[in-house]
Amino acid sequence: MKSACFDHFYAIMYTDTKEVVMTDNTQNTSHLWELLHQEVYSPEEAAEVLNLRESMLLKAAFGGDLKATIVNGDVISIARTDLVAWLKWREQN
Repeated sequence: MKSACFDHFYAIMYTDTKEVVMTDNTQNTSHLWELLHQEVYSPEEAAEVLNLRESMLLKAAFGGDLKATIVNGDVISIARTDLVAWLKWREQN
């Protein structure tokens, strides 16, 4: 069974720009579209893209389930490929 965040992420990733209508606020839609095309995310940005709490991503990163760049005890960045791998891993477990 797929989680809501997994469906949300892929639905947006593979939708044509003209079809992305997540809100009436075009500025917010544009912001989300820009986020989806980044190769690397801050924890806050990743949480926004996946519609998850940032604390969930931080817990996964510190627990070793989500690969992330951690410097001095802070999660600095998460690669998009690592987010996708983590989502796939979550779906299988």
